[in-house]
Amino acid sequence: MTEILYVSWGGSGRGTAVRAAVERARDEDASLGFLAVLDESFGDMEEALADVVADELGWLVSAQLRMVTAALNAENVRTRVLVRRGPLLEIVPATVKESTVDLVLLGAPVPLDGAAIERLEDATGVPVEVIGPEQAEA
Repeated sequence: MTEILYVSWGGSGRGTAVRAAVERARDEDASLGFLAVLDESFGDMEEALADVVADELGWLVSAQLRMVTAALNAENVRTRVLVRRGPLLEIVPATVKESTVDLVLLGAPVPLDGAAIERLEDATGVPVEVIGPEQAEA
């Protein structure tokens, strides 16, 4: 089975983007990994607090995925949640390399320009797309 990796960080992504990612996984008969990245903006946080934030974020994302898959009648989509800390352009390629990811979806809106998205695609070796409200409504 293939896996789609949905990536959210620093305020990127919205509920409609998550819904679109779940729909995409359902339509392509793929599993969906949700990678929540605590990037450099969390760098000055104490280690113990960062661990608590990561645990809480993982719980919230899991709850969101359960609600979205139920609302979309997509309970058959296998999901997993990953919370990682570090620079986005390092975390995403490392995550792709340790699994069977065939596609990376960045939740819109994203604070990356086209060149940064191309660098991410080169680093991961898989297609990288931005998914958001316009794709969810199509």
